Amino acid sequence: MRILWVTFAVLGKASELFYGKISQGGGWIDACANHLLPNLNDSSLTILSLGKTNREKLDQDTGILYIECSDVQKRRGNYRKKDTEKWRDIIYRFSPDIIQVFGTEFSNGLNIIEAAENIPVLFYIQGIMASFEPFKFGGLEIREMIRSGSIHSFLKAYKFKADYKMYLNQMPYEAEMIRKCQGVIVDGEWSKFYLQKYNQNVRVLEQYLPISAVYQREKWTYEKCDKNTIFTIAGRTPYKGLHNLIKALSIVRETIPEVKLFIPGNMGYKSILSKPPYVDYLEKLIKRLRLSNNIVFCGQLTSQEMSKHMLSANVFVMPSCVENHSSTLREAMFIGVPCITSSVGCIPEIARYGENLLTYRYPEINQLAGHIIFLLSDKESAIKIGKNGYVDIREKYNQEKIGNQIINNYVSVISEYSKLVE
Repeated sequence: MRILWVTFAVLGKASELFYGKISQGGGWIDACANHLLPNLNDSSLTILSLGKTNREKLDQDTGILYIECSDVQKRRGNYRKKDTEKWRDIIYRFSPDIIQVFGTEFSNGLNIIEAAENIPVLFYIQGIMASFEPFKFGGLEIREMIRSGSIHSFLKAYKFKADYKMYLNQMPYEAEMIRKCQGVIVDGEWSKFYLQKYNQNVRVLEQYLPISAVYQREKWTYEKCDKNTIFTIAGRTPYKGLHNLIKALSIVRETIPEVKLFIPGNMGYKSILSKPPYVDYLEKLIKRLRLSNNIVFCGQLTSQEMSKHMLSANVFVMPSCVENHSSTLREAMFIGVPCITSSVGCIPEIARYGENLLTYRYPEINQLAGHIIFLLSDKESAIKIGKNGYVDIREKYNQEKIGNQIINNYVSVISEYSKLVE
């Protein structure tokens, strides 16, 4: 069996091979590959990522062929029919028996389906574009974006609105992909309901997203963590909710003045004109709330660095308004950090409130602040929630079964599809 995976960014091992550094995020792609490898037998795996150049490298240790492709560019909310022929050339070159596309957030997925012809195409659901619609601008008012009154702020606010429109424009393409593909892979109940809205007959395959071994071999302890510290997710868009967490931090500081929030991710920019609108807003918000001494931007972190920050944190917070499963939250729970999370996506499926997680409704900044103060101040509760989260997440997402599950899904889909096209 020849397997082709498609990602819309150069991630993990591919980033290391092509650019000499492992990307922040995307560790899940390597984890998936590592779980699949022992089950490949006579099968082969090619991972194709859209990037800046055309090149390929064979990983001698694993036999995985990594491809960086610039012949087509990723598109969101903008479909180009002529790209289908380019994808046909790419697919023909590798002649896969099955194609798995990670995510429905780019319109290229529709080109891939059209180009694949008699090859089954699966989509791994990482998030659903339709879920953005109820959370316009992540609950952030545009007037907050332009409160400085500068021309630059107005321009950034316009870009902010354009980005949201792009998400909405992607929804019809996402719906068409779900209607035309041979199956979708999910790891929670939440996404099933959206998918059935698009296609009642879509084939749904369950498969948990693996956790990188980096997080599986670590365990958080209260004694070794840095007290009154918070670690969170990366986010250059308002949908990740960092603005709410920063506002909550200003409330927490009234009770715990020395509190520190560590934020991972690339917040850099080449010039003022290229500064992302949300990053511009966050910088102004931090300055206005006088939190500069309480917030540390960590920059891009590898999985190993993320793990170290989680081990050092007193509390982990996942503040997004839109998530499917939040890989970072699961990673933090695998380590055993006491976690606070907004109640979104499939997170209610794993949450036992007050036992393995503390949850809150996304807009409730005061409740978020209260949860943070509680866990930073109550040693026994922090230890209990961290320990229960550690046990529950490892029991629910049994990592030993994943590789076999992936292969079985592929064999099943190929078998069923071959009957349809005969």
